This record gives sequence, C-alpha cells and structure tokens, in this order.
Amino acid sequence: MLPHKKNVQNVAPDGIATGDTEHQTEHQKALEVAQEYRQQGCEVSLYPPQAELPEALADCDLSLVAKCDGKMLAVSVRTKETLTQTGKKDLRRISDRIQSLSDWELELVVTTATP
Repeated sequence: MLPHKKNVQNVAPDGIATGDTEHQTEHQKALEVAQEYRQQGCEVSLYPPQAELPEALADCDLSLVAKCDGKMLAVSVRTKETLTQTGKKDLRRISDRIQSLSDWELELVVTTATP
C-alpha cells in the first residue's frame, strides 16, 4: 500500500496499488522526482513517516521530503484528477503549515494519469 494513500485497497507485491491509475501515476512520478533531487545531491525521504516531519506537518500527505543546501522541500505529487477531488483543501492546509516553518517550501508536482 502506498503509505500516503490509506484508502487504497488492492496492492501488488511491489507496493503499488492495483486498479488505481491515478495513485500509480503519482507514485511513479514521485520516484522520478526523488531521483532528480538525489542527482542534485539532495537527501530524499519518500512518503516520510510522521516521526521524520516537524510537528506542523506530521499529519500532512506528502509524497516526499528533500533536503537541499539547507532548505527543506515538502513535495506533493498529484494527478489532475486527485487534485480536483480533494487536493485544494489539503494543499491549502499544507501550505499554511509550511509558511510557519523557516527554511521549508512546498512544491506541487501535477502529472497526468496514463490511460
């Protein structure tokens, strides 16, 4: 099960939810973004557990966190569909919390679900 998608039921042995194109697409894009940050020399945590996050972000749905040159990036990967479904309220909440943290930024990555 993808750690940040608690409502997904069917999971393949590789940990990717089956029958859920949007979440599979988000997961694949999160892996790509994580690799890009690693290539830039950043430390990356995919689907960071609450214990690795500041208290203000502990209950936030983040795809990854990257530490780059002393700056912390909270990254949320969404498809257009999941962004429309629940994303606006969720992203506003995350954004408000990140504004209270010094050296943190929110990065939104929007990708398209593949047919």
